[in-house]
Amino acid sequence: MNSERSSLSEEEVFKIEYDSKIALLRRENLRNDELESVIALRKLYANRIMYFAIGWSIATFILIILNGQNYIHFNLNSSVLNTVITISLGNVFALVVVVAKGIFPINSKT
Repeated sequence: MNSERSSLSEEEVFKIEYDSKIALLRRENLRNDELESVIALRKLYANRIMYFAIGWSIATFILIILNGQNYIHFNLNSSVLNTVITISLGNVFALVVVVAKGIFPINSKT
């Protein structure tokens, strides 16, 4: 390596070092751009999960209100209503957990 370096002029050595530093900076910039896009997508999908869970909870609440008020002769048996509420909220919770773990993995490099 020293024999190669001594055969190169100072300008050539400087140019090689400069090019390698520029390549390293470009690689770091690409990595930062990738991380920024991953963060933006995670925010987007985290918000969508939250809105979906809120919407589902509101729909379940409306179902309970409609059943309790007997509006337009809407009446479910209490065991059916309990089953619908339990299953729907359990499904929403499981969906949120599964999607959130997919978006925000524990052992992630990003």
